[in-house]
Amino acid sequence: MLVALLAGGLETRAYAQEAPPGAYAATSSSVPSYTRLRYLTRTETEMPQTASLPAPTTQLPDNIFYAGETGHFIKEPFLSYWQAKGGSNLLGNPISEQFAQNGLIMQYFERALLDYNPQATGASAEVVGGFLGRHLLEAKRLSFVPSTDSGSATNRVFFKETAHSISGSFKTYWDKNEGLTLLGFPISEPFDETPDLIVQYFERGRLESLSGGNVRLSNAGDLLLAAKGWEQPLKLPLDLNIADTEIYQGRTLSIRLSNIDKWLPDELKGTVGDTELKFAKVNDVYKAFYPVDPRIEPQTYLMSLDFRDPAGRSRRISQPITVVKYDFPLQRLYLPSDKSITLDAEVEAAEDKQVAFLNNIFTPQPLWSGLWSLPSPNANPANITTEFAQRRAYNDSPNFNIYHGGIDYAESQGTPLFAPASGKVVYTNPDLQVRGGTVAIDHGLGIISYYYHMSAIIVQKNQTVKAGEVLGRVGNTGRSSGPHLHWEVRVNGIITDPRLFQKQDLSK
Repeated sequence: MLVALLAGGLETRAYAQEAPPGAYAATSSSVPSYTRLRYLTRTETEMPQTASLPAPTTQLPDNIFYAGETGHFIKEPFLSYWQAKGGSNLLGNPISEQFAQNGLIMQYFERALLDYNPQATGASAEVVGGFLGRHLLEAKRLSFVPSTDSGSATNRVFFKETAHSISGSFKTYWDKNEGLTLLGFPISEPFDETPDLIVQYFERGRLESLSGGNVRLSNAGDLLLAAKGWEQPLKLPLDLNIADTEIYQGRTLSIRLSNIDKWLPDELKGTVGDTELKFAKVNDVYKAFYPVDPRIEPQTYLMSLDFRDPAGRSRRISQPITVVKYDFPLQRLYLPSDKSITLDAEVEAAEDKQVAFLNNIFTPQPLWSGLWSLPSPNANPANITTEFAQRRAYNDSPNFNIYHGGIDYAESQGTPLFAPASGKVVYTNPDLQVRGGTVAIDHGLGIISYYYHMSAIIVQKNQTVKAGEVLGRVGNTGRSSGPHLHWEVRVNGIITDPRLFQKQDLSK
């Protein structure tokens, strides 16, 4: 695709907003019906506030939100629109304050420009996506040679409105994400911006495809600020290990604060609900974990992170975290009479007190890297005899009020057990009455793994172990009805599903 520099800026003739007859029929129902001009000829100087602002010192009303990641406010009517579109997940965080231009109210976001026409109050589309893609091309002084209609090419649609087409993975993304509303018509063909990056410009934004083929909405707002030479907000991105703001009971939330400019916050502290977070600095990242207790009330909890940026501004990142109820199964377990002592409440309380110090161990660095492996050869789903957090009743008790702390895998007596990840042995005891032969490993960052009911223990306290190193052997000691491995992981003292660490590398 030929890309040429313009001598006098982009052409700014207006288009009618309503798509003409023959426009992409598959999405014609999503074409807005209001009459605002398709592309605004600007006659006023744009000077929005783009530098980060400090967090408010008082509680904000519900119609104003402060995005601490970028240090900007979102107010109505943009706030409701932003939230309805998935918030920062799709449009990104705000990178400017609201500003007025040509009778419209506008605001830049990382991946969008929103505009509001006060004269359209009550209309169905009073807040819409502005023409960020066109503004970006103008700022970069780029132009693209018009394309031609190639007829009935497979998975390709040509738009005579802009003389460009979409196809392949870009078209798939456009179709699935309300293309006309989110992106508008294409104003370029796809082209290689770098050897590993394919991009395509649209009226309202830009799509990009990395070498792996994944298509995403580009941070065109950031690119526009850079192209104009405006001051950019001092960002502190928040990374969570969940796709949205929902997490099930029994899982662990990973909170990661980093920045491409390699600055880290000062005076960092945070909470989720009433729980104080324990942050550790790992290279150029601050990390904390929030384990969601299986017994916690399923509701929305506010995560608040407070810090100061390099300019000395107080900043706050606020994010609602919704804990979703998980229906843990029930299990009744009958113990042989010679192990009835293990059900004695005083015996269990005394043993819990003996190992309670393990819940307070916090090594402020990861002692492992990468995904965890399984701790025994047969630790697979087919051999699970008790699930994580399964609600258990013993013998004929009517109360299923004991949440199983780990996962039980059926194993043969004497089967070797292996460390699933590197760490330091912080506890061994061959003779606990309830847990039986026990080993505990500190993996750092408040993460401790446990192995119960062992018949033999090979490692010693304070020993450093590597992933795959033998810890001991499977047994039937303690409160156990047969040989098995009990594998348990606690984060800051709270039980969590061990399989999380097999699926996600939380050491980074």
